[in-house]
Amino acid sequence: MSKLVRTLATALFAMYFWGALIAIPYFNWQYARHYGFARWILLGQIVPTAKALVWPYFSLAHNPESTWTDEERQNAMHFMLSGDASAAATKLLNLGPGYTSMSHAEIQEIQRLRRLALAEARLVRDDVLEKVLLGMSKPWRAKHQRGLELQIQAIENDDTSAELLGSALHDEWVDWVNAHRADLRIPR
Repeated sequence: MSKLVRTLATALFAMYFWGALIAIPYFNWQYARHYGFARWILLGQIVPTAKALVWPYFSLAHNPESTWTDEERQNAMHFMLSGDASAAATKLLNLGPGYTSMSHAEIQEIQRLRRLALAEARLVRDDVLEKVLLGMSKPWRAKHQRGLELQIQAIENDDTSAELLGSALHDEWVDWVNAHRADLRIPR
């Protein structure tokens, strides 16, 4: 019996040890990627290394999607719908050869898609945005949502400066979300 317990304990320790060897670089890489190399190098490696030492908790008990309520999942759909409508408007805007005029019908469809994207963007709650990715609510409102507002205003008022600023904010949002795409946690 004692030999069986010792063998079992040795096997469990070996599993834990090999898991920790994998978890330490993984958690450190995740931390450096999320917070930046400079922040990680300045004592940042302590937190992810400590997390890696209790890796069984994070691999077995911690499922981030299990913390989403049904209402939060439904609200997160507005995030997806806004992005889809905005992407469709951009795709329509980029169709055809450059420096050509668009038909009135095309402009109206772009406006419809942008209004839909804006309406959906306004429905996403900040706490849901923060659950998708910590720190996302500010760029969402300041870049995505404000960019859509300005682009809509630009066409309604024939305002070139609003179009330029709205397009710049849209591009900043696209760059921001692409830089953080791997970290987004959107429930299915």
